[in-house]
Amino acid sequence: DNTNVHAIKNLALLYFQDKDYANAVDHYQMLYALSAREKSLSVMNQLAICYMHLNDSKACKRFMQESLAVDASQAIVYKIKGDLAYKNSTYDEAVKAYEQALSLNAKMPFVLKRMADVKMLSGDSAGAVEYWELALMERPEWVEILNNIAWLCAAHPEAPYYDPQKALNYSVKATELSPNNLN
Repeated sequence: DNTNVHAIKNLALLYFQDKDYANAVDHYQMLYALSAREKSLSVMNQLAICYMHLNDSKACKRFMQESLAVDASQAIVYKIKGDLAYKNSTYDEAVKAYEQALSLNAKMPFVLKRMADVKMLSGDSAGAVEYWELALMERPEWVEILNNIAWLCAAHPEAPYYDPQKALNYSVKATELSPNNLN
């Protein structure tokens, strides 16, 4: 009955928000079984995310593939695919998935941030700053990114990255947004 479905959905979401992915999976699996005919994309995507956090790549991939088979234009699934590859340190695969996500929805700040992270890991400071600044266009109050750019501009040994004024500007903005953040 509908009341049970809503209760299961709410419990699944609460477990997910508490990062209790094992219990979230149990409840999302119940919803998945109940929605077998409709193939609920959100349930499949949540299951993929939970399995990724539980380090079950096979189950994660299964639900991503099933979700994409229903609708291949879901940027969120490519984000999940990129996150799984990032988590497994397969950065080239992560970049491809994130690029696919951004081709479907260019305004995904978490994907833009993750692209910057991959660029930094590969030594591409210019690419990192480019993606961080794109993420800031979507979320200008993102203190972590403001701090990342400030650090790069203050600590990078070469021009054009070494830019003390830019570092100061980003640091001041981050401090204004989060005065108790000492990171």
